[in-house]
Amino acid sequence: MMDVEPAELAGRWLYGLPAGICTTSWRNGQAWIDQADPRLVISAEIVETAALGMSPYMSLTVTGQTGGHVGALLKLHAANRQVVYRLTEWVPSIRGYVGEWPE
Repeated sequence: MMDVEPAELAGRWLYGLPAGICTTSWRNGQAWIDQADPRLVISAEIVETAALGMSPYMSLTVTGQTGGHVGALLKLHAANRQVVYRLTEWVPSIRGYVGEWPE
């Protein structure tokens, strides 16, 4: 969230990847989720920041699957809401994960 350096996805966008976004801001000194779409692509840098515990606003929970972070839950914690994305696919050509709200 706001304490994470902006990260851009590498390479060329592949047809069929979700175009959703998640935007955050600061309000009254607290992180705030402004918009969170149900499907999006999340950069590897943001996932690694959560995996290493480098942000109090994000966490990554591994669900027993192996092979990188696919299957893990990325949780975003803000003053107004919490959002959870399951990492469903690794896209190496752009160094990002497809994230979807779990059902």
